[in-house]
Amino acid sequence: LFHECQRLTAVSMLGISYRIMMRHPSPELLALGDELPNLQRLYLRSVKPLFGEIITFAALCKGRMNQQQAERIDELVAIARSMTEVIRLQRQLQTNLLTALGCGSDILQLRYRALQRRLLLLNRELRTQLELSDPEQLRLQLALLVERVLLDSRRDREDIELLIRSNKIDAMAAASLMNDAQTLRRIQRQQLKAISALFVNFVIEREF
Repeated sequence: LFHECQRLTAVSMLGISYRIMMRHPSPELLALGDELPNLQRLYLRSVKPLFGEIITFAALCKGRMNQQQAERIDELVAIARSMTEVIRLQRQLQTNLLTALGCGSDILQLRYRALQRRLLLLNRELRTQLELSDPEQLRLQLALLVERVLLDSRRDREDIELLIRSNKIDAMAAASLMNDAQTLRRIQRQQLKAISALFVNFVIEREF
């Protein structure tokens, strides 16, 4: 499910293949697509059926498990649900992203391209971190990613405030950009918490 969600992110949020997202040697220079497929259709075709199979399998397994095992299964289902929440948030972000990329404002296009690129970089880094064999090292790297997400969020707010004071965007554009920057943060938050719970049995305590 995690892999499929990452594939949908590459195709529907970045306009590139999963392979390119993960393997391109210079992601900061990678040209992102302008025409993005409908994420809702992709979700219904792949992620939703897969999630349905997961919860069905979990329900059948719990009938033969003790309480401790059943509680762990519930935790894993909750993690899977959080991954589907990532897709829901991306559907919301995709709509506004397409609107911004189609408008005539270079300022908005630049900011939304930056949001796309941060989504790309986090997904690459998560995949890289999962190759670490030491759980403690993975925990440390995930904690560093959390701090970076928080720093990016503060910079987003400061950047938008500067654009407002410079009279470069109006109130509607500022509201859209602020909301979508927060949506990106929620996407990143869900991804980081899911990976932490799945692979290092670690709960991120820092609120972000």
